[in-house]
Amino acid sequence: MNPRERKTGSGMAWTIARALLQLFLSVGVGVALARLLPPRDFGVVAIATGFAVLAEALAMAGLGSALIQKRRIRRATVETTWLLSLLLATLFLALFFAAAPILSLWFDAPELKPILTIIGTAQAVMTLGIVPRALLRRHLHLKRLALIDLLSYALGYAAVSVTLAWHGWGAVSLAWGFFAWWLLATLLCWHASRIRVWRPRWSVQEGTVIVQYGLTLSAKGFLVYLGGALDSLILGWLLGPAPLGLYQRAAQLASIPLQRLGATVGHVMFPAFSLIQQNRVKLACALLDAQKTLALVCYPILAALAAVPEVVIVALYGDAWRDAAPILRILALIAMLDLTHHLAGPLLEACGRAKKELRLQSGYLGLLAVSLLVAAPLGLRAAAWAHLIPSLYLLATMGTVALGLLRLDWRPWLGANRAGLALAAATALTALLLSFAVRTALPSASPITEFLIVVLGCASVYGVGLWRIPGPHQRWWRKEGALND
Repeated sequence: MNPRERKTGSGMAWTIARALLQLFLSVGVGVALARLLPPRDFGVVAIATGFAVLAEALAMAGLGSALIQKRRIRRATVETTWLLSLLLATLFLALFFAAAPILSLWFDAPELKPILTIIGTAQAVMTLGIVPRALLRRHLHLKRLALIDLLSYALGYAAVSVTLAWHGWGAVSLAWGFFAWWLLATLLCWHASRIRVWRPRWSVQEGTVIVQYGLTLSAKGFLVYLGGALDSLILGWLLGPAPLGLYQRAAQLASIPLQRLGATVGHVMFPAFSLIQQNRVKLACALLDAQKTLALVCYPILAALAAVPEVVIVALYGDAWRDAAPILRILALIAMLDLTHHLAGPLLEACGRAKKELRLQSGYLGLLAVSLLVAAPLGLRAAAWAHLIPSLYLLATMGTVALGLLRLDWRPWLGANRAGLALAAATALTALLLSFAVRTALPSASPITEFLIVVLGCASVYGVGLWRIPGPHQRWWRKEGALND
């Protein structure tokens, strides 16, 4: 294993560890804040952060990825990107300040105005960190980024928001938590990157390339954001808030492996793919290794959710949410399809095929909208199944383009998922058997007891399965000449 592969593997381990730790920390912080603040405060801040997430998707996906993907960068490249990030930060600041009074009247929430100004300032600060964060990712300094993200979240959002909420600041405490989080993350990224670019300058040659590539990825980021919001828009419109609440709770659980772990692996692999984009064999090995890791990590979790959704829902949220269990089963199975082609996106972006991905994502979004409009009147289960055809479309199209780029057929890619699928089947069977055994032998056991027994049993099977799976050096595609023409 060469130094670059070791650096990528280490970075993936650190990034996955960061995602898991931040997940557990965010659950604890959420519980604390839920006991200190009423639901309306969370709703008001959710409106403001919804616009901030859209701005982040447009900025980070465009400029940051453009700086990572370029095969060679010069000082002019960094300075031009730094100038563009300054312009974007100014634009976001002006838009948030201008929209604050209008949106506060539109949503009939006077407290939204100061929150939007704070969130807008925080978003501008985060935009100023695009250059150092992108350079850290480009050079695979992923351990530094993982530590930065953990420290900024713990010392910024967690500490500030909980402290201010404890002292009665209300919804504004959440906004100041976001500001402290993003400010600390930006400062730490500048310090860790060890670059000092204080004179932003425009280079026509570099700027043209960055803007062209960045606009494509920004458009793709907007489509991904819109695709995530499409369920809420259509189901809320056709079915109302109560059914939407059930659906969203199930969708949130089913999306954890993809959003927390799948996105983390993609975050690591994009700069790794970019560095070896000219070497087809290394690129194919990296893709297959990453896909096998993703399958081993995520498929067993999704399989367990699909096997015993009622156990999970009732133990975590209570009996009032029991109707979300069948929806969780459907969405967890479809999420396994989405994870199969998840790494095709970073691969195409790293190899300069972002426009092709944009066209495929546009087709997926249109197909999803039509499917939801047709299925939603039939109920929540039909709405969940409406994701199946769009997901199969994206698997077929993205997979075909990615494999054509690498000059591979489907066998190695699907073969990379084989160990994860076997482990998922064992985990799901264990969950079903343990749930049946608890309900038969301990009929008076509480839902939490049943949940803990199932989790411990699945974790044991998972650990044994991982121990028996071959390491990267034993995989057939790494043998000499296995992927050559």
